[in-house]
Amino acid sequence: MIRRMILIITVLSLFKVAYGQAETQLISKINKLVIEINDNKSNYRIIPAGIISNIIDTAYKSDNNLVLYRVNQTLKEIVSDYYFDNNNLIYLEVKNKNGNIEKTYYSEGRIIVRYNKGEIVDISEDSLTMRQKAMLQAIEKLIIRYENL
Repeated sequence: MIRRMILIITVLSLFKVAYGQAETQLISKINKLVIEINDNKSNYRIIPAGIISNIIDTAYKSDNNLVLYRVNQTLKEIVSDYYFDNNNLIYLEVKNKNGNIEKTYYSEGRIIVRYNKGEIVDISEDSLTMRQKAMLQAIEKLIIRYENL
């Protein structure tokens, strides 16, 4: 019985280490894509959507793919940058007037990790799950909106 428990604990520990390494590699890959998108902004087609209630949004497209969507809330002084790879949300960065930066990494429609002020935020909260689903639905509509522009 004790050997079985030790075996189970060992296997779970190895799985956790392997998952952590895969997650770190995925975050590194996303960071490289974000840098690449920012470095190539001048090469993308810019689609200014206009101003609605002091919110300025701008889409950046490469060929038929949305690569960056920026929302600038001028009254609140908040800028949100949504980064995409093949029309899939991979990264969200929210900057406010106080210099606080919230970073959220996505893979296959799920949050991998979220940082606020450099600290990892617990992503197991039910309210976060509901907010995530609502945001991903909005992102799907956004992609359709810019699909043929």
